[in-house]
Amino acid sequence: MNELSRHIEILLVNNDCVTVPGLGGFVAHYEQSHCSENIFYPPLRTLGFNAQLQHNDYLLAQSYQDAYDISYPEAFRRIEKEVEEIRQTMVVEGSYQFHGIGTLTLDTDEHLTFTPASAGLQTPSLFGLGTFSLDELEELPSSNTKIVPLMPAMRKVAAAILVMIIFTLSILPAGRGSDSNIVEGMVQSSIVNMSALTNIINNDTSAHATEQTSVIQTQQQEEAVEETRKDYTIVLASKVCRGGANDMIAAMELEGLNEAQILESNPHNRKVIYGSYATEAEAAQALRTLREESERFSQAWVMDLR
Repeated sequence: MNELSRHIEILLVNNDCVTVPGLGGFVAHYEQSHCSENIFYPPLRTLGFNAQLQHNDYLLAQSYQDAYDISYPEAFRRIEKEVEEIRQTMVVEGSYQFHGIGTLTLDTDEHLTFTPASAGLQTPSLFGLGTFSLDELEELPSSNTKIVPLMPAMRKVAAAILVMIIFTLSILPAGRGSDSNIVEGMVQSSIVNMSALTNIINNDTSAHATEQTSVIQTQQQEEAVEETRKDYTIVLASKVCRGGANDMIAAMELEGLNEAQILESNPHNRKVIYGSYATEAEAAQALRTLREESERFSQAWVMDLR
């Protein structure tokens, strides 16, 4: 009885979906590395089971053919026999344990529930990766944070000093001849410089205000774009053939579930997804609701599309 388990376990090393005709499909999916409370978790592959995947992908039969040097019809008969024995065991004992994979449980309503093995799914490329913690770095003060706000203030101080100079010159007693002309020229020159400096201050202040407004508008636009982005979806099946994916979508549409579609990054990584959501929390809430409405979502998961 462990023959079938062993074949499935080996096939899942290099495949994300192995369909057992008459039983369902074992579906592996990749979870990205993430950080929570300064603890970094490595990427991993987790395993689920979808009883709706009945389309024969021939992987299991081919594995039997290669292992026992038998024909396809003989391989298929062996698989059918073992599947029937598994179903009888679940009827009698309520569950069946697949060695190295997990346990299938049959409830009173004849619904299958899968519990993956605690040891996890074999993935050679992820061997040796573990969790680690990293203390948060303190933010260093920036030496440039006060340059922009100080510039207009410094120019206003310079203008105030210039006003004091002009006022001092204006109250000096006017002499005669060349001395009087010199003082008058200094005053007139200071007034001209004051006018020019005032224009510079006004223009500088206006430019600074315009720049701040532009920055605020850009931030608002980026926030609006961020709010409208929908980077999360729900995955029902991974690495399925196109025929099986189309069959699943057609069956779901008959049940009124019309948001299912195929996501195909390459011919070897074809997924059946459902809906699009702006945040992971929104997608998780939608998945909880859908699981209450349909058994098709019992083994579905949330995926980040970025």
